[in-house]
Parts: sequence; structure tokens; C-alpha cells
Amino acid sequence: MAAGAAGHSVVGVDSNPAAVGYCQELGLNVVQENALQHLRTLSSQSVAVITAFHVIEHCQAVDLLALVRESARALKPGGMLIIETPDPANLVMASHLFWRDPSHRRPVPMLLLELVFEYFGLTVIERLRLNRPSPADRLPFDELEFVRRLNEQLYGPQDYGLI
Repeated sequence: MAAGAAGHSVVGVDSNPAAVGYCQELGLNVVQENALQHLRTLSSQSVAVITAFHVIEHCQAVDLLALVRESARALKPGGMLIIETPDPANLVMASHLFWRDPSHRRPVPMLLLELVFEYFGLTVIERLRLNRPSPADRLPFDELEFVRRLNEQLYGPQDYGLI
């Protein structure tokens, strides 16, 4: 069941007017605003869950730090921050697919994002490896350690998430 349907207050935030308009046409509660600016308007310890799906790869380093800091401040005790971003551990993603979007600034490795979470007092409770390419794309002879490792680096998950 969706959070809104369960009676929870939900608001979407996006800076893209077309995306906001589309969501509003669907009857969703969405505002057109910069995510970091919106977080700064929230009271401390006032939000149960904050999600940022494919946001941080568009941020300058200083804004990424501010986004996590403001999220940690706004979350209620026991609240969750959920971030999903392209996984640069997948070499095809890091060297080619990531750069198809000219608004991407730089990939953010999982270990770096974990460090940022911990710096601002957040504990990583789950690491998600998301959006694996088709098994048909993998090299044959995956039972060989070298090939298995190469397959993971070339055809591993395209995205990761931290909760």
C-alpha cells in the first residue's frame, strides 16, 4: 500500500516543471522546488522517510553533503533516508552509460556515500544492488573466478541504494 493511501502525509519535490505537472495531473501532492532548499524548510525531526532516487549524481560535492546533513536533521528518530544512484562499480555504467545524461556531475561510489551517511550520524541498515543487466549480456564460463569477477565489473548492478 502506498504511504499516501495509508493516511500518511506525502509530498514529492522536483525541480523539473514537466515532471511536476505530470505528477499533479495524476493527483499527486508535488511541489516544484530544489530538493535541498525544500529540506531546509523542514522542521528538525519532523519527517519519517526521505527518498532521493537518482538525485545525488546531479549534485556538486558541497550540495551532496548538505543534502545528507539536512536529511539527517529533518528525520525523526528511527527515520529512514533512502538514496538510489548509478553504481560506478559497474565499469560500463561508470565509463559510458552514466555520461548519457549531460546533467550528471560525477558518479558517487557506495563506500563514499556510506562515509557521508556515517559522518552525519546515519547508520546504513541495508545496501541494495539494483538493476542488473540481462544474464544474456554476461560472458560465458562464469564458473571461472576471473570471468565471474570480470562479469561483475562489466555487467553487475547498474544502480545501488542505501537505506
